[in-house]
Amino acid sequence: MNLRLRTKVSLAFAVCIVGCMCFLTVVSCLLLKPVFVWQSRTRMTHYGTQIGEMLEQEDELQELLSSIYDSYLIHITIITDGDKIASTTEYLNGKAERIKDSPRLNNILQEFQAQEENPYIIERYNEEEQLRRLYYVRDLGNGCYIIMNKGIKGIEQSVQLVCLFLLCSGGITALLGTVAWNLMTRRYTNQIEEISRVTREIADLNFSQKIPCRGRDEIAVLAGSVNDLSTKLEKSIRDMCQELERRRELLRSLAHEIKTPLTTLRGYTENIQIVAADHPQVNRYCGIMLEECDSLDLLAKEMMEASSLDGGEHFYEKEWLQTETLADQVNQRIAREFPGVPIAAAWETGRGYANAYLLERVIFNYLGNAVKYRTPDTEIRLNCCFARGQFCIQVSSAGEPIPPDERDRIWEPFYKRDKSRQRSSGYGLGLFVVRQVADMCQGSVGLLSQGGQNTFYFNLPLPAELPPAT
Repeated sequence: MNLRLRTKVSLAFAVCIVGCMCFLTVVSCLLLKPVFVWQSRTRMTHYGTQIGEMLEQEDELQELLSSIYDSYLIHITIITDGDKIASTTEYLNGKAERIKDSPRLNNILQEFQAQEENPYIIERYNEEEQLRRLYYVRDLGNGCYIIMNKGIKGIEQSVQLVCLFLLCSGGITALLGTVAWNLMTRRYTNQIEEISRVTREIADLNFSQKIPCRGRDEIAVLAGSVNDLSTKLEKSIRDMCQELERRRELLRSLAHEIKTPLTTLRGYTENIQIVAADHPQVNRYCGIMLEECDSLDLLAKEMMEASSLDGGEHFYEKEWLQTETLADQVNQRIAREFPGVPIAAAWETGRGYANAYLLERVIFNYLGNAVKYRTPDTEIRLNCCFARGQFCIQVSSAGEPIPPDERDRIWEPFYKRDKSRQRSSGYGLGLFVVRQVADMCQGSVGLLSQGGQNTFYFNLPLPAELPPAT
């Protein structure tokens, strides 16, 4: 699912808020009740001491008792003379005046008297082992006691109310916060999306789009940097293309200019050979010169073709191909150009859409390379097949393994493994032309060298839907 940046940020913001509120709710459910109970115990202890100091001040004492009950719902009963109820905030049946008239308070007092702690806090639990009420008893001396108690049910209700409030406020905060976040960050997210769009255009070498820069913040600085990068890249690529075109033009011109003096040199050499027919040494020199003329003529043709392929000149039109037809043409040419060389060709029947001349050029560049560098008296294997949606050409021969550090360089123009640069080993353009054909056809080339076998391959992708045969 492809979501826009603003949507992703908004969802992340809302999830964070809701997650935080849920976490607070869980923490509240676990910790609020123990905190409230601890707070109630602390208050009872504090007010027990304060009431003990105010026993003689009846009016202030009644006001304090009422204030404590109103504020914290803590019931307080003061007992004098051992069993007389002097003051209480509880409702006792029959307006009991003695502690024995209230069995609950009487039991609490008896439990306190059985202990040796003063003050003493008693906790009462229900059948489910849940704390339900706290009792605080303090002996003030001279038969005076203070009994405080507070129900825990109210604390539990308060905790539930707090948890519900946190959940509801979390949802509302997430909703309102997301809306506010969208409104406040709209300008920044729009700029980021615009930067993303323009950078995709730059990746496609479209430099016409620019990002509007607003403000002086980091995003505006980033937008300005992207614009500067786009401008500099456009200029650099334009200059590079112009330089490449100048080099290609120079290569074409050089190859063309070689042709004229070469033709003249060949003509004069042939005339000399005719005139000096009776001079064997002159004839031998003329033969060498004609061989050199043939080599230079081949070099000029390869330079012209390499230049045209490097320039992306697509005058090599694709056509409907049957491998049987291509196999017949290749086999006939093999018989002409490599007589006596053991070449085993295997062809898989099928059809493809490519340029026959370029495929044939790839095959014979590979074969020529294999003939030059194979181990003498060994067979060369040519395999043309279809695999994984590709038309594959493989030429294998036995020979000296090519070191890994040279397997990338052999595809460079004019690179020769023979450091002596002997002309018999070629001009180093054959594999370069193969790589150019692969680049132009969106194919791939490579070399597998192991076990004394060198295998050059060329993979040409087939279209998803081949055009109808004509």
